[in-house]
Amino acid sequence: SDQNKTIVETACRSAMIRSYVETEAVNPGAMAEMGEKYGVITRRWRDDQIAVFEAAWNEVVVEDSANDPLFKEVTESYSKWRKTYSKWGTAQALKPTYLD
Repeated sequence: SDQNKTIVETACRSAMIRSYVETEAVNPGAMAEMGEKYGVITRRWRDDQIAVFEAAWNEVVVEDSANDPLFKEVTESYSKWRKTYSKWGTAQALKPTYLD
């Protein structure tokens, strides 16, 4: 029924939000512990490295899109979303100077 669909949709959204919030709350401590206990060093890829990965990915996209209509459809949808998201995503990648 429509009511049951709404219940399931609401439960799924709630679980997703809880999972996101919990991850954001737990990850900083987990990263600190991994560094302190096990010597794990957290690093970011450099922009030139990411550019190489992206170029390789774009080759895969062209090749697999030509051979798989579903892959092409999903990739086009994701690329459209990524373009829309980029303004927000870029803002999040700014150096957090307020933490210095």
